[in-house]
Amino acid sequence: EFARSLGCTTFNALYGNRVEGVDAAEQDALALANLAFAARAVGEVGGTLLIEALNAPESPKCPIVSAPKAIEIVDAVNAATGLDNTRFLMDLYHLSMNGEDLEEVIDRYTAKTAHVQI
Repeated sequence: EFARSLGCTTFNALYGNRVEGVDAAEQDALALANLAFAARAVGEVGGTLLIEALNAPESPKCPIVSAPKAIEIVDAVNAATGLDNTRFLMDLYHLSMNGEDLEEVIDRYTAKTAHVQI
């Protein structure tokens, strides 16, 4: 309701950091469940959920540190919900810090991108 009152329709949902001592697959399943929950909630206000890749040097515990991995999560959330309201947040700073070819990322993932940060 808060988002609706502000007219906010775009929401950045960070995946989270790895927790030591907990199986990575278990953490990924929980993250997917939480992101699907968020996508459904955002869908109630006609919104878009954004998934962002962070950069490994600054966020060493984050498992999403590449455009392909972020797109994998986007696709998994959309498949889990059937809503198709989850998109890529293309942060060019983070992607460049990870050594990605920005021209290739832009060419390859523009169709699944809803927001760009520089």
